[in-house]
Amino acid sequence: MSRICTTGNVRLNDSPAARRIVRLLVAVVLTMFVVAPAVAQTPIPITRISRSTPVDFKKDVLPILRKNCLACHSAKVADGELVLETPATILKGGDSGPSVIARKGLESLLLKAVAHLEEPFMPPADNVVGAKTLTPQQLGILKLWIDEGATGTVSTTISPTAWRPLPAGINPFMQRQLLATVSLWRPAEPTRYSSITPRPDNSSPG
Repeated sequence: MSRICTTGNVRLNDSPAARRIVRLLVAVVLTMFVVAPAVAQTPIPITRISRSTPVDFKKDVLPILRKNCLACHSAKVADGELVLETPATILKGGDSGPSVIARKGLESLLLKAVAHLEEPFMPPADNVVGAKTLTPQQLGILKLWIDEGATGTVSTTISPTAWRPLPAGINPFMQRQLLATVSLWRPAEPTRYSSITPRPDNSSPG
């Protein structure tokens, strides 16, 4: 037997059909607030790269990583224990396992993250170091490098020592302006005085 519950001017039917309708409405609302944002983040197209020479890690891949990834994934700052400075550290990966599977670009966690194929999407949209979402061309270079075997060498440490998290209230543009001002400042040259030979005193006591 269904019941009618009166609350003020609202009459709620406690029948099974009414409860099903309420559950359906709740599910719709949750879908709007939980599922919709995830669907809105669409995968980034990956350009198919064709070239006559193999991708060079140091010349082609490292600049992309240095600009958009190394602020949080270097030897000095390794979020998730992931370091993306060399092919060896990339293959080793971090807390989630190897970030790259040689010759299997589309199966590699790194490519899935930066191409927004799987969460967590990288770099984060709310990052404070100015890292930007990779372009289809950059993704194509990264995928081709992985498909070719993810090899290469780096002779020197390339940690981005100039990148630091910004204090609250300072945006990346203001930081660049500040760094530019500091880089233009130079200590003043010390004043140089030439030696002066004292003039002989020709006066004699009277």
